[in-house]
Amino acid sequence: MGHKPFSELTKNWSPERKAEVEAAGKKLIAELEGFSAIRETAVGMYKAGVIDRQTMREFDELLAKKLGYEPEEVFNYVLDKGVNNYGDV
Repeated sequence: MGHKPFSELTKNWSPERKAEVEAAGKKLIAELEGFSAIRETAVGMYKAGVIDRQTMREFDELLAKKLGYEPEEVFNYVLDKGVNNYGDV
């Protein structure tokens, strides 16, 4: 059994359903962009010595939970993507 393109899977969706899914996708993108900007600010604070390592980790945990992820998922993502450019936080 092969994979079908997404367009094939959604071709029978109502316009309302398509709009709902598109809105949910835009909301997720906005949340992730917001997460990235907020996290960048926290990393800057860490580098400047305003917050310590433990606070940085707690910050990540709170943001992860807000977005519906486990902290380990975010930590693994950060490591996989090479986003962890601020030392050993």
